Amino acid sequence: MRILYQMICDHLSGARTDFSGRIVSLAAFGLLYVSNPVDLLPDPIDRLGYVDDRRVMRWVEAAMGDVWMAYCQAKGLPPQVLP
Repeated sequence: MRILYQMICDHLSGARTDFSGRIVSLAAFGLLYVSNPVDLLPDPIDRLGYVDDRRVMRWVEAAMGDVWMAYCQAKGLPPQVLP
């Protein structure tokens, strides 16, 4: 999730302009969804509460496609949102 935050900061600061506002919106959506305890499966539900968060983050990663991979490579980071 830290990578998504870095993407947003890089885009807003102008350090990276090679991805669109759509990509930044996807990153922001993923971060907001995961950080909000009120979602499809509330986080306090033991183990089950994080299943939907993981699915959303995997979807965000897939929706970003090649941009995600290129950003991770440029930063020298492993291309995964979640371990």
